[in-house]
Amino acid sequence: MHSGIKLAKQSQQALSKTFQGDIAHDKATSQSTSTESVFKCSDEEKYTWLKAFEVQLEKLDHEVSRIQKDQQLLLSLWFDTINMRQDNLSDAHKSTFSWIFKRSLPDMSQEVHFSSWLQGESQIFWINGKAGSGKSTLMKFLTGHPQTYRLLRIWAGDQDLITAQFFFWNSGTVLQKSQIGLLRSLLFEILRQCPELLCHSFDSKEDYSASSMDHYFNDMSTWSREELLWAYRCLVQHKASTKFCFFIDGLDEYKAECEQDHRDLVKTLRILATLPHIKLCLSSRPWTEFGDAFGTSTQWVLQLENLTKQDIYQYVSDKLMAHDQYQKLSQTNAGYSDLIDEVVQKAQGVFLWVFLVVRDLLDGLTYNDTVQTMHLRLKQFPEDLESYFQHMIDSIPKFYRKQTAQTFRIALSREEPLLLLTYAFLDDIAEDPSLGLAGTDIKLTPSAVAGKYDTMRRRLDGRCKGLVEVVTYKSSMNDMNWHQVDFLHRTVRDYLLRSDI
Repeated sequence: MHSGIKLAKQSQQALSKTFQGDIAHDKATSQSTSTESVFKCSDEEKYTWLKAFEVQLEKLDHEVSRIQKDQQLLLSLWFDTINMRQDNLSDAHKSTFSWIFKRSLPDMSQEVHFSSWLQGESQIFWINGKAGSGKSTLMKFLTGHPQTYRLLRIWAGDQDLITAQFFFWNSGTVLQKSQIGLLRSLLFEILRQCPELLCHSFDSKEDYSASSMDHYFNDMSTWSREELLWAYRCLVQHKASTKFCFFIDGLDEYKAECEQDHRDLVKTLRILATLPHIKLCLSSRPWTEFGDAFGTSTQWVLQLENLTKQDIYQYVSDKLMAHDQYQKLSQTNAGYSDLIDEVVQKAQGVFLWVFLVVRDLLDGLTYNDTVQTMHLRLKQFPEDLESYFQHMIDSIPKFYRKQTAQTFRIALSREEPLLLLTYAFLDDIAEDPSLGLAGTDIKLTPSAVAGKYDTMRRRLDGRCKGLVEVVTYKSSMNDMNWHQVDFLHRTVRDYLLRSDI
């Protein structure tokens, strides 16, 4: 539920409590509440009653003002896509990643120290891995797993515990890939869990009482990085009996702001980590700047692609076994079962590649491919992601190529994904240029909109061969479902930006 609605209910409850509870403390006053009894009182009693009522009104006015300020403050931190990236990530496949809470991998080939870090005093744990290795899925798994909280509770001891998370997204809105968005998101979550901190943390912010509801619409100038970091210092000071753990995914998806680059992001994270009772779980690609900052202690570093061999085996096995034809065919020819081990060996820890190759193998099962054809499918499947992307582009029919290139150019040129309906309108204008000159609004019925959605999904599938996809999220502002067009994965965008397509 949106924070404004929650605060409105809190306001109503607070006002009711103030008006009903505080007035009742004076027995003489409570016995004179009816209009008739007031007029029967002496002038002195009437004066006393009126003064008491005036005091209660002043208290009520002060309470309303405080709640309004609290609400305005929270709205200045909140933004509509604050949870969008995390919500759109796929959940981890069943039984995968459970090893991270153990002391070693199931085959005892490598120790895992994540549980020790959750329980201990060390400040930073860094999860790194190559593109497509499943880092974001693992981070979502950790933030929602009860074992994470149980182990952190051991660290917190008798103190309160607050956890919050942020998922950088390079294809998202400005706030989804900036330091301001990171700091606002974490701070909003802290204050949502501990509303008593609202009255302590920001008294010296000059425009606190003047904040307007316009901040509801993401004015980045509302907060500076320095103001937000100062707010964290105040928060820790006023909540000394609390410990905080922040999960921050996709450091490499942060987009440099003005003169700030990834080294500035590292500096910000180090400032947070040096504050009392704060620890950070971070994930990124294994870039040098992150390795220099967070990779000095190998005990608190995890290289993901080296640890997921059993997870990949589990995923491939489950997906193939769930297909009716696989169960029939593998009973007659054991060669089908060999596909699982072959995929695991070729995957090199890249879950995205596994997802794509399994999708291709499932098509083969649907067509009852022979075991030789299935192995040929796997042998001819591109061995790395970039080769796969080029393979899919080469497979696009020539009569679609112009529209494919236009779709890619539009998607690459935008700071954030466009609506599916926008692509549909661009197609309409391409077919009838006069639509772009019309001076009247185009009105569509819900059924007409649904029809355009379906048509454009099909066209994008044909033109882009799955390299772009339709992402759906529910807006926190109006509970509407929004359909956006985004790349299959960050690696697709990176490849297209580097290629000569």
